[in-house]
Amino acid sequence: MNEETRNPCLIGVLNLSEDSFSDGGLYRTPEQIKSHAELLRQSGADLIDIGAEATGPDSSAVSAKQEIELLLPALDALPSGCRFSIDTYKADTAEICLAKGAQMINDVSGLQADPELASVVASAEASLVIMFNPRSGAPHAVGAIRHYEDIIDSIRAFFEKQIPLAQDAGIPSEKIILDPGMGGFLSSDPKYSWEVLRRLGELQTSFAEHQLYIGTSRKGFLGVPLAERDPLSQLTALIAFQRGAHFIRTHNVAMARSFFDVAKKLEQ
Repeated sequence: MNEETRNPCLIGVLNLSEDSFSDGGLYRTPEQIKSHAELLRQSGADLIDIGAEATGPDSSAVSAKQEIELLLPALDALPSGCRFSIDTYKADTAEICLAKGAQMINDVSGLQADPELASVVASAEASLVIMFNPRSGAPHAVGAIRHYEDIIDSIRAFFEKQIPLAQDAGIPSEKIILDPGMGGFLSSDPKYSWEVLRRLGELQTSFAEHQLYIGTSRKGFLGVPLAERDPLSQLTALIAFQRGAHFIRTHNVAMARSFFDVAKKLEQ
């Protein structure tokens, strides 16, 4: 893809869980879900990432049954023609949602929580996001400091181990998308998130056959109160895009789109 004409794929966030850190409980009824999904789409979202389990610190795990019970009515409420992905690490959930039209599965466990997930995604010919997660089999972030000798080397080693699992299941390289993780998934020490952002180009070079996925939106490492994080979210997303990321996950699609539109005008 020509760097001068490359555009980001903006992914709007639709959280169904009550304990999501930024918008928990706001979108529970079919009307609320449909309205927000339409707003995201009209604001410029190329895809809507729908999740029914929060994975931030102190959030509670839910079973596949509970997750599916939340997701299915939401999927039925989506506006016609809405393109969506599912934020889940469970194969049972993914299989049902892929059958309902999901085009991508976003696995924050990085293929560590459910060994059947890659095969389910492959069978549906869908895309898979593998997120770096240093907690083997534990998809939830923790509010603790984790130290790395070299954060990029750690992420690189993780992907070199997990990518073959997806490939062996039958997912082609162009549909394996890599997320280095940000915020509490890396460490409660914000320096690691900033270092990943600063050195993102190294990951893009190491994994040139894969696209990168970034989610800095409203994360605590931004260092300001939650209500003030949207502008910094879009700024860091723009920086990530300029350093090789393609998929940008954001709560505020309209603001993200405005940042990218201005950046494109400056490049003309």
